[in-house]
Parts: sequence; structure tokens; C-alpha cells
Amino acid sequence: MPEDRIHQNETDSPGKNAPAASPLNRPPSGPGNQPPDANSAGSNSGGNVGPAKRRTVARFVRIYVPIIISIILAVEVGVQAWIYNQQRITMNEQRAIMDKQLDRISEQVNASQRQVDEMKNQSGTFDQTLKATQGIETSSQESAKAAQESAGITRQSFALLERPALGLVGVGKPQIEAGKPGVVQVEVKNYGHVPARNATVKAGVFAKPAGDINTPCPETPNKLNPAGIGSRTVIAANGTRVAPASSILSATPVDIDRIMVKKTYWVYVYVLARYGDKREYFFEYYARYNLGTEVWEDCGTHNRAN
Repeated sequence: MPEDRIHQNETDSPGKNAPAASPLNRPPSGPGNQPPDANSAGSNSGGNVGPAKRRTVARFVRIYVPIIISIILAVEVGVQAWIYNQQRITMNEQRAIMDKQLDRISEQVNASQRQVDEMKNQSGTFDQTLKATQGIETSSQESAKAAQESAGITRQSFALLERPALGLVGVGKPQIEAGKPGVVQVEVKNYGHVPARNATVKAGVFAKPAGDINTPCPETPNKLNPAGIGSRTVIAANGTRVAPASSILSATPVDIDRIMVKKTYWVYVYVLARYGDKREYFFEYYARYNLGTEVWEDCGTHNRAN
């Protein structure tokens, strides 16, 4: 009985009959099998935060900044287009009002003509009536002619509102230095309501022997220095451009003595501007500089525009 009890106790006690742990059953130890260090893992993940943010910012700048700039430019273009459209609508309304006025004038002319025709039919019997009718007819024809001329002027005035118009703002004093070409600053302005496209401004300076104050300006030389604005450009409505006019040859001390001291030579400037898209427009300016009054005096020729 005691032996059975002892055997039962040995069987029921845990671990007493389990084999002892052997070095072969233990997991190998070493650097490769150590548990990951929490501090080292955290340091590795934290070290990549800076470059990741920089890459995110760079990608945002590369993708979204051009889109934002494009949106701003599109809004600006849209606002300008809206302004031009409002101007066009206003001009169309003015043109519609003018057309209505012209229609009324035409109706009045037609009514007068009908009255003349009726009076002609009744004039076969009465000479006095015929004479009066002829007088009325003449007056009506004159009124009709005046109305047509007025309508033509109105149309021309309206056409001027829809075209560019370059003109001269001012001409500076001649700048003459020894060893350099003579220079005169010429400023032009677009007085029209639409941009002047394909605009070129050629300007030249030259000197001629002086004469009497009433002496006409000489003919412009065939060859002038192609200064000014040589390449085709666009001058906006109410916009201005400076076109420097210059001489072909450089000034010498003798030239300066003749022009500035003895005043035996006069300085001339000639400006020719061409512009337009479907139709070509131009204006030219030709003047002589009065050294006594220091004022540019217009010449009698080559001062035209269309």
C-alpha cells in the first residue's frame, strides 16, 4: 500500500519525470537571435521623417504650384476678356442707336420725296404751284444730301472708334556729342480704342546748312538711319513707346561748332510709323529744331496720317 501510494504521488507530481533541459534543446543565443531593441527601432523610423517630409513638400510644389499659377493667370485673362466684352457691348449699343437715328432720317427723306412726287402730279395745271414744288424739291434734295453726308460722317466717326490711331506725344532736344551719332528721343502714343498691331516706327536725324527762317525744309534724304522701333510690335490702346531717332554718321567737333555754337546748321528729324492688321495705317512727322527758341517747328511737307 505505501509503495502504491508513493508510485501514485510520483506520477501525479508535475515535472518530476520530465527530462532535464539539455543544451541541445535550448534556443541558440547570439546577435542574430536577440529580440529587437525598441530604442533602435524607434531611432531608425524617426531618422526617415525629415527626408520624407522634404519629398512630400517638393512633390507638392512640383504638382500644385504650376496649377495655382495657371489658375491665377486664367482668372486674369478672364477679367480682361470680360472688360473687352463690356466695351464691345457698349459700342454695339451706341452703333444701334446711331442706326436708329439714320433710319429716322431716311424715313423723313422718303416722306419729303413722296410729298415732292405728289406735288409734281398736281403741278401740271398751276405754274406757280410747279415753281413752288421745284423749290421744295431742291430743298428736299439738299436736305437728303446733307442727311447722307451726315450719315457718312457718323459712320466714319464710328469707324474711327474701332481702329488704332498712332500719334506723336513729343520730341526731345537733340543730343549731339563728339564721336557719337546725334540722337533725338521721339515718343508716340496710340490714341485709338484698340491695340496698334504690327507697329514699326522709323526715325532719323540729319543736319543741313541754315537759311532764312522762311526757307522751306529740304526734302528728306533717301537714306536715314533705320532707328526707332524696327521690329514689329503691339502698342496697346492709350499706350506709349519711345523711339530714339539717330543720325547715320557720328558727330565731329566741327559739326558741334556749326550746330551748337555758330548755329549755321539746322537739325531735322523725320519719323515714319506704320501699323495695322487687316488695313495698314501710317503717320509721318517732319520738323526742324529752332536753336534760338529751342522748339521743334513743323515742316510744310511730310506731316500726314490716314
